[in-house]
Amino acid sequence: MVPQGPVGRAMISRDGFALKVLKHMKSALVVIDREGSVLVLNRSARKILSLGNEDIAIGKSCRDVFAAYPYLSDLLMTSFDIHTLPDRAELELKGRPAGDRKVVGYTLSPVYGDDGERLGTALFFKDLTEVERQETKERIRDRLVSLGEMAAWLAHEIRNPLAAIEVSAGLLLKDEKDPSRTESVRDILSEVKRLNTIITQTLDFVRSRPLNLQYCDLNAVLTDTLNECLQGRNDIEISLTLNDIGPVLLDTPQISHALGNIIVNSCEAMPDGGTLSVSIYTVPSEAGGQVPETFTNHVVREMENIVVEIADTGVGIPEDVIGKVFTPFFTTKNGGTGIGMSLAQKVVTEHWGILDIESAYGKGTKFKVILPKFTSVEG
Repeated sequence: MVPQGPVGRAMISRDGFALKVLKHMKSALVVIDREGSVLVLNRSARKILSLGNEDIAIGKSCRDVFAAYPYLSDLLMTSFDIHTLPDRAELELKGRPAGDRKVVGYTLSPVYGDDGERLGTALFFKDLTEVERQETKERIRDRLVSLGEMAAWLAHEIRNPLAAIEVSAGLLLKDEKDPSRTESVRDILSEVKRLNTIITQTLDFVRSRPLNLQYCDLNAVLTDTLNECLQGRNDIEISLTLNDIGPVLLDTPQISHALGNIIVNSCEAMPDGGTLSVSIYTVPSEAGGQVPETFTNHVVREMENIVVEIADTGVGIPEDVIGKVFTPFFTTKNGGTGIGMSLAQKVVTEHWGILDIESAYGKGTKFKVILPKFTSVEG
């Protein structure tokens, strides 16, 4: 990394010590001059932006170097027109390789020459993706705790009167001879049964169950779950792509249930048939070595995540609805309970993962189950 021009000369001392500091500092650093040429692009910046050798960037236009991130180039170039530059702001890097969304925290600083003339702009930034994911998980856990307390109280308060209604309706059905009234009593019993089912599903959702973690073949788990969920749906074409990802540390029944809920949701979005594309692959992760407290002490986290992608060609989800997909009890389906997708998200979160969703109304929906990969070590 050899900075060019007056900015570079102003930043580098005679013995090159400052150059070494910039090159090896943990914070990512990009510096451009007033023409938009890249003068500094250190190792951390190249890693976050998935860029290659620094020599291909130095001296070139930032719009060419950061072509995959046009907002980043705009941010750098417009900095010369801003009186007060952003400090400790955040932005989402879009246009990255699929499966690895990035959120960075950044600070913009002006670079001045010895005469006080503005020569360029320095962008300091840090990858906050894992921090954001952790905060999301904590918010979900807090919501589940509150929901669990509420659900337990409701179950107790509602089930007792429901039992009385069910017994009374059963006695009426036994003694009633009028067919029209008999049908009404049967409707009452049917609704009581439905309410009891909702209560049971709700309690299953909010109860905290410890993970029974074992190494499994996720390819086999996904294939079995897919076959079970697609029984009777000959109108759906399947595209299945598996990869050799090795043994995966999971609670197999819970993950299978979560994947099943997602697959069923995708199939229901294609009432007239369509294509369901399912694949497993890995993406890089920068959280290697971090192990959740709920996991055994005899594992180490690898530098990659496992992604299970489930995409349909169904009706898609409107923009005003997509933010509510994982909200407990929210449903747009007749007779739906709104628990399935919430439960799927809960299971994935408890596995220290992320359940992501993308949808285009009228075109289809894509779910991504992103799970960390752990390797066993000697205890």
